[in-house]
Amino acid sequence: MKTTGKPISDAIISLVEDAAITPVKTDSKGRFTLTAYEGTYTLYVFKKDYVYNDYSITLQSKKKTKQNVELERFLGTPGEIGYDDGTSENSYTWFGAKNGFAIRMSLEEGVTNSWLTGGLFKVNTEWPSPGATKFQVAVYDSTGQNGAPGKKIAGPFDADARTDGEWTLVDLTDKNIFVTGAFYLVYVQPDVFSYSPSLESDQNSPFHERNWFLENGTWVHNTDPQYGNMMIRAVMNNEVSAPVIKSP
Repeated sequence: MKTTGKPISDAIISLVEDAAITPVKTDSKGRFTLTAYEGTYTLYVFKKDYVYNDYSITLQSKKKTKQNVELERFLGTPGEIGYDDGTSENSYTWFGAKNGFAIRMSLEEGVTNSWLTGGLFKVNTEWPSPGATKFQVAVYDSTGQNGAPGKKIAGPFDADARTDGEWTLVDLTDKNIFVTGAFYLVYVQPDVFSYSPSLESDQNSPFHERNWFLENGTWVHNTDPQYGNMMIRAVMNNEVSAPVIKSP
């Protein structure tokens, strides 16, 4: 496995169709070995700071299959997507576990491919009493009906909220989440009311109608301005084209 002729070590190799097969990493010379049952698979390749790639491979019984893989450096500029003013006037939680809040995120104008590197969550760890810090993060695409949350593309990942009232940054750099359009960044409440923190809400800035609530496994678009804008932001690395040198 290489990029511009140089071997890439520690790239993660997996088979999309068989999660039971443990992903492997390339060695110092960019080589890897993966064992699976015969059949056709999608070979998925990822390394931080590179553009992921996938290949269709067919494995045959008692035969070795060789696959050359190349990755290109990901060229991007940092960005942040958010729809609140940074100040909280209220916070919300659920009585039951596994419910959540999401914000529909839209890529910046002109951006067609972006790497989701983190999520920012304004979490209240003091209410409900006695307070808690545990929550989870998930990401959904927008392939549901009329752009609703559709397929879960990552998560849920466990997270711990800060207890000083500041934004909690959940690092998603190594989760290999690339998006090409609108998506949903989700705050999931893993426990019941008394043992969970709450998610804060901005209620004194324009209401953007981007709140989606996950309740008992069903997504609902919340358009009631009294809830304000749930305080979730996406940390992005927006793809840029490689510069073209037109003169010496």
